[in-house]
Formats: sequence, structure tokens, C-alpha cells
Amino acid sequence: LYVNPGYQQDTRLADPSHLVPILISLYERFKFPIAVHWYNYNIYRFDSNYPLYFPVKEGFREAIETIKQNYSDIKIIPYINGRLFDLSIRELQQWNATSYAAKYRIPVAEELQTGYIMYIETYAKRWFGVICPYTSWWQDYISSIVDTLVNDYKVDGVYIDQVGAKAPARCFDESHHHTIGGGYHWIEGSRKLLEKSLSTGRDRLIITENAAEHVIDLVGGLLTYNVPAIGLSGVFPSIYGGWAILFGRSFTHEDFSHTGSYTLKLAQTFVLGGQLGWFHQMEILLDPRKYLEANFTLLLVNYRLAGLKYLLHGRYMRPITGDDWRSSNKTQWFMWAKHEAPLLQYSVWRSDEDNSLGLFFVNSSPEESLAVDFRMNLLRYEMAGLDKHTFLLEEIVPSKKSSFSQPIHGHEFEFARTLEPLSCVFLEVRPKKTPN
Repeated sequence: LYVNPGYQQDTRLADPSHLVPILISLYERFKFPIAVHWYNYNIYRFDSNYPLYFPVKEGFREAIETIKQNYSDIKIIPYINGRLFDLSIRELQQWNATSYAAKYRIPVAEELQTGYIMYIETYAKRWFGVICPYTSWWQDYISSIVDTLVNDYKVDGVYIDQVGAKAPARCFDESHHHTIGGGYHWIEGSRKLLEKSLSTGRDRLIITENAAEHVIDLVGGLLTYNVPAIGLSGVFPSIYGGWAILFGRSFTHEDFSHTGSYTLKLAQTFVLGGQLGWFHQMEILLDPRKYLEANFTLLLVNYRLAGLKYLLHGRYMRPITGDDWRSSNKTQWFMWAKHEAPLLQYSVWRSDEDNSLGLFFVNSSPEESLAVDFRMNLLRYEMAGLDKHTFLLEEIVPSKKSSFSQPIHGHEFEFARTLEPLSCVFLEVRPKKTPN
């Protein structure tokens, strides 16, 4: 489960003295692994003073030591930005940082030299220059920050923001020694930045933002916090399932004020194979009044752990044909605007390892029971040996060996079940094991 204390300008939870007791209580309550995506752990506010990340707040080092000594399942992953530098910091001239910025070309009079202007973006009412990642100075600087955090402060990994999220800028600065105005340099520079960050010592986790194909093999997680609700499909995990790890969703105060919005976002993340969470209101899950949200979170974490063969290592497959049974019940949720999505979320996953399928159905409604009733043709799911082997349909329940098991005759089977509010069903289709 991911949590993100200090996200945006919420600095209260980022204070080590406030955060550590909450993390410990959360772990003691649920007993599942927690990844702490820590913002505002230094003396600067979020989206300011990049790329300065030291000094850290008082108690940061001691907090990490306390957690690592007593709670090995809690992983600390601080935030840094891998792309921007604040134009207001005094170190700008000392580093000659503008020379490493990505620049576009403007037309000027023929008798004058060609003009270059660096790309500038605005966040939190501050101006930032965009660095060209191909420059070795920037690669070395960012990797030195990672080195300090991992080897000095002993964190478990680092989140390097925007490396995977932002589109390449057309850089025309010839002093960077890359192709001018385009080409492969942006991807190559980003990859070298991550490779240097990974090579700074002991094993560590590097994560970044959004489902970025060009860095999949170098990162241990891709934050998908801003995906929409409408028309969302599993194209990415159908291609990169087993190769990439997606995590997180944006959870707002409005989501926690409307139970159905929170549970729907969590259910959708679950069926698409994502690691759950990315809460900065994590203490809400400890509130007795939010027992529905807390119990549902625990339920899906346990089902995810039971289904890792599919949700982490498998491939997302096509939807079941004729899914009208899930389209009539919808709810609204919040992410910059209100959206609609089906209350019943489901997915089909394949494990190439043992020629099996995992089917996951989640009723995200806190109030309504929802019917699941379908016929499934296994010929559409790359199942080998249907003519030679007997296949079984089993229900998998966490902490139990199996809820039921029945043979599948032919290429098709039917299933019908009414799902109670805030419940999950995990079905497995696999070849029947034959005795030696």
C-alpha cells in the first residue's frame, strides 16, 4: 500500500514526529507492506528550490532508523524532481545551470547570432527551467542526490518525478552535443540519468511518474495517479504485464467524504493490476468512523497478495464477451471533476507460467448487491491443451486453499454469483494436475 505524506503543500504529515506514529499504527492495524512516498521531508516546500533537497527536517534520519530497525515492511521512498530547477535559487549562477537547460531557437536578424531561449514552466507560482537530461552535469547531480539519500540516510528508494511523465523538449543547444531539435537524445539522457542513479551503491528502488515505456526496465514502479475514470482499459498491462509495475491513484478529501468514490477508485486500480493506495490522508483509515474504507482496503490488499501470479506477473486479457450485466450501475467520483464508472469492476489475467487464467470481480458499492452472470469461451484466451487436458474452475479465497472446484467440460463454462456490497471474487481457470 502506497502512502504519500506531505504531498502538494500538506506539510503537516511530512513532519517526522507526526508521521512515524501514524505509519506504525497503520502497519499494526493492517499488517501489510507500506511504501512511504515522502514529500516535504526537507526544509523546502514542495515545488520550490529544486534541485536542493538538503538539509532535511529535524528527525528525518532518526525516523528512518526507527522504522528500519522495527518495521522492515515499511519502505521509505523520498521525492526529488528529475527535470526542473528553480530560477529563484542563488546557486543558479554558481552552477551555471542555465547552460544545461533545454532551449528552443528563435529567429533573429541574419547579422546576429542565432538566439536560444530556455524552456520555462510554472508550478506553485514559481518559475522553473527545464533541464536537458542529455547533459552529464545533470545526470551526475541527480545521481549524487540519490546516492546521499540511499547510502547516507539509508532510505529504500527514491521517486524521481517527471522523468517518465513529461514529453521531450526540442533542444537546440549545440553545446550539449546531441542531435539538434529532436532525435533520441531526450530518451537516451533520461535513461543515463536513471542508470547512474541505480549504480550509486547497494540495491535500491527507483520509481517515476506515469506509464512511460522508455524507462520500464530501469524503474520499480510507475505512478498512475492521474488516469481518468471514463473509458479506461487495460491496454498497457496487456502489453507490459509482468514487466512493469503500476501503482497509485489520486485520492482527494472528497473521495474520503464519499465512500463509494474511494472504493471505486481502489477497485479499478486493483482489477488493472496496480499496487493500491497513494494516500496522503492515510490517518483516515485509522478513524473508526471509516471502517468500511479500512476493511475494503484490507480485503483488496489480501486478494492482491493472493493473486500476484496474475496481477503482478501475468498479462491483462480481453474483457468477457457480453458484459451488459455490469453497465447499468454507476457512481460518481472525484479527480479535478466528477466522473462516472461502473460499480462492478472486473478483469481477466493470464499466467503464461502455468497456462492459467485469473478472473477478478469487485463490487465497489457500499450499499448495493450486484449480480455477475456470464459465459466464457476459453478459446479466446490463448489456453493451450483444451482438447487434451481437463481444466478446473476454482474460487480462490485469501487464507483458504480453495472455496470450490469444478471441472470445465469443453471450451466454455458459465458462472453466476451475487456479490455483496464491498466484496471480491477471485476465480482461477487452470489445467487439472494429473498424478505422476
